[in-house]
Amino acid sequence: MKKNFLWAMMAAAVLMSCNPDKDLMENRNQVDGNAVAFSTYVNKSRASVVDTDHIKLHGFAVNAYYTGLDIFEDATQPGFDGTFERFMDNTKVSFNEEKGTWTYSPVKYWPNTEGEQVSFFAYAPYNCPQITFPNDDNRSTLLFSVNNDVKQQVDLVYHKAGGDAVAGIEKSIDLQKPTINSTINLNFLHALSRISFNVKAVVDDVNANSDNLLDGNTRINIRKLALITADDSYVYEEGNLVGPFYTEETLNTLNGEWGNNDAQATQGFEFDGDEFYRAVDVNDTPAIEGDDIVQLNKFNTAQRLLNDESYLMIIPQNFEATDGFRIYIEYDVISEEVDNNGQDNNIISDNSTITNKIYSDVMNTNFVAGKAYAFNLYLGMTSVKFDANVTEWPAETNGDENDETWTPENNTEHQN
Repeated sequence: MKKNFLWAMMAAAVLMSCNPDKDLMENRNQVDGNAVAFSTYVNKSRASVVDTDHIKLHGFAVNAYYTGLDIFEDATQPGFDGTFERFMDNTKVSFNEEKGTWTYSPVKYWPNTEGEQVSFFAYAPYNCPQITFPNDDNRSTLLFSVNNDVKQQVDLVYHKAGGDAVAGIEKSIDLQKPTINSTINLNFLHALSRISFNVKAVVDDVNANSDNLLDGNTRINIRKLALITADDSYVYEEGNLVGPFYTEETLNTLNGEWGNNDAQATQGFEFDGDEFYRAVDVNDTPAIEGDDIVQLNKFNTAQRLLNDESYLMIIPQNFEATDGFRIYIEYDVISEEVDNNGQDNNIISDNSTITNKIYSDVMNTNFVAGKAYAFNLYLGMTSVKFDANVTEWPAETNGDENDETWTPENNTEHQN
């Protein structure tokens, strides 16, 4: 098993938290005096896939409950016999570009009785098959499933309904009839952890900062990358790659806390083909059309491995006190021969291609909600070097082992 060629991969050092700056999309038009209206914030973040534009284009979902004079916490306790009624049922809220307002149907109106309260819970993407509700009577907690097909993954965002004074998030529970033209301010947070990968070839050096470059006639084709178990098991069960990452978990949108079901099913992830970024070579020539590869040439900076729209989205999970996981990468090293005139012979055959299948050391990263992690993969390349010397001729010795000198006179073998 090869491990020493893939090294210096740190995710935790590349944490990117949400920027406190926000995009504000506020309903500034005149609102029907007693109607429930919304304004939204989507945190700007390099972790974003669902962002302001996505929310405006696709909308978000709202579930709401009317609890009369009781607060939501009391109304959801076992044995509660007061008022607990569904006020909004997974209602889609959309952005009207022409009016610059958030709209939904049918329009809901605040209760007029003083002290009566309504609680609101919001998430996106709307109507996502990976989002279900374990308790249909109380949708403040949702169940999120991670698709093992990376192309089908989504970025789950939600509003923390209980609020967060430190983060400047207003609560959306136990709300009473506001003043005219007021809106419910929803600040969407990223619920998952986002992972990306960068890759660099390091030549003849054990330092990740090395500036040594690949020879111009050598390239590396990245064919596959996977996250698997710590025991190097690259196996499938029922068509799914085995791994240590949660397949599903509950999220309490009241406080933003994920469940902690360590006995649940897990899975691995793998990337190839369409998820890979099409790199360019030293001459800015695109990678070979149709190849499911990423090409590395004479770059002295790490290249993004996945395309701009592909990230791995996982449920937050702490591997610090577990067996951890490994990263597997499969790549070809291809050397092309050049003739004496400097012309490319275009010799690429099985004999000139070496395929490497490498496992990383065990990773014990703590993946936190709303954080983006970049794994920097350094492929250690040791070039084949030659040294030559010529052994000196020894001193001449007499060819006749009897040390006799040959002369015509003593050569009697052919004399008549």
